[in-house]
Amino acid sequence: MYDSHNSMDATDKAKTIYDQDCHFYRYQDQKKWDRFRTAAVVEGAVYYALFGPMSVGLLERRIAIVFGFLMLAIILLICLKDQADADHFLSRMRQFEQRLPHGSRDSVRWGRHLMLAAILLLLLAHVAIGIARWPEVQTDGTPTEHSHSAEKSCPPAPTAKP
Repeated sequence: MYDSHNSMDATDKAKTIYDQDCHFYRYQDQKKWDRFRTAAVVEGAVYYALFGPMSVGLLERRIAIVFGFLMLAIILLICLKDQADADHFLSRMRQFEQRLPHGSRDSVRWGRHLMLAAILLLLLAHVAIGIARWPEVQTDGTPTEHSHSAEKSCPPAPTAKP
């Protein structure tokens, strides 16, 4: 009976650890997606600075491109760290599930691959737009065709007829 009691305690302990791992996995996963949404907001702010109706100078746009890329890279690297932390808890959960009679759920896990693809696409899009918008002023100081200056984006003011 004593052995049965000890094995029951070990089972209860393993179940408690499993429940905690489930909680921590959900927590890390939620943190990852919250940070990814933050990265989307930062990216939207950079695009607004580049293409919005505000009259932003060339220097400010270039600063927005570089600073935005650095912010995105940092946030998205933290997303990958959150994914790795969540995977640690998931692997411990799978180890516990292997001991159960029904075994582990061998589901296809696309989340990590989708997150990595989204991160790479987001960073590549940011770099591509940054490269496309960088040479807005030619060496002689005249704007290029695709320049987003206030003069080209705003229609001329109506004139009053006397």
